[in-house]
Amino acid sequence: MNNNEKNECASTPVPPRDESTLLQEMMPQLGMEATQPKRRYKRKAFARYAVRLGLILGVILLIGALAWLYMTTPAKFYNVQTTESVEKVTVAFQVDHTPVLDSVTAQLDGRLLPVERLDPGSYTVETDRNGQLVLTATTLGGKESSTSIAVTAIDDESPHLGKHERDGDKITIWVTDGENGSGVDWDTLHVTLADGSGDYPVDGADEQEGCFTLTYPEQPVRIQVRDGNGNAMSALLSPTSGSEEE
Repeated sequence: MNNNEKNECASTPVPPRDESTLLQEMMPQLGMEATQPKRRYKRKAFARYAVRLGLILGVILLIGALAWLYMTTPAKFYNVQTTESVEKVTVAFQVDHTPVLDSVTAQLDGRLLPVERLDPGSYTVETDRNGQLVLTATTLGGKESSTSIAVTAIDDESPHLGKHERDGDKITIWVTDGENGSGVDWDTLHVTLADGSGDYPVDGADEQEGCFTLTYPEQPVRIQVRDGNGNAMSALLSPTSGSEEE
């Protein structure tokens, strides 16, 4: 280096640098990253914490809203199907709120009936009586919903004496149980003297014709018979006043 170059280097002023500036310049050369100031780091850490906290609170609020919705929304009945006979009525139904149901009950004119659960959300109930059947579903939140079904197919009426024909000393009496009845149970036909002193013989019964024959009584007799559903009839047959159901 000649004297001129030495003089130029010596004459070039070098700006003063503090320790922090020198450290920032040296770290890349040493393969190290410069550290961020503490304030900037704290702001970023707080921002990340706030985002996480917001997400957690959002999930909690969403779960709470869904729980409130399920707890306060009443259940709904659907696919209510009735199978009827003169002996019993079976009602099958489904409820759409099975996961949060507290109970499913059935009442016939205020009398509780057993409810059988078949599958989740599917139920069945049976009754052998006519009346108003009320199904009620209660959720865990206490919300109730009900549906009502009129049960009228059960044969709950007893047989009746129909016409009668007299032929000499014999009398033929017809017994009816109505078009939708369960039918007369002829094995239960029983005739007794009205005073209770003994049985009175029956000559025979014609189930197809729906009648029976006996000797015309000289004193009152009581005729008793049931239908296929157990409904009983009792009638008084008097030689003076004819027949009269009790």
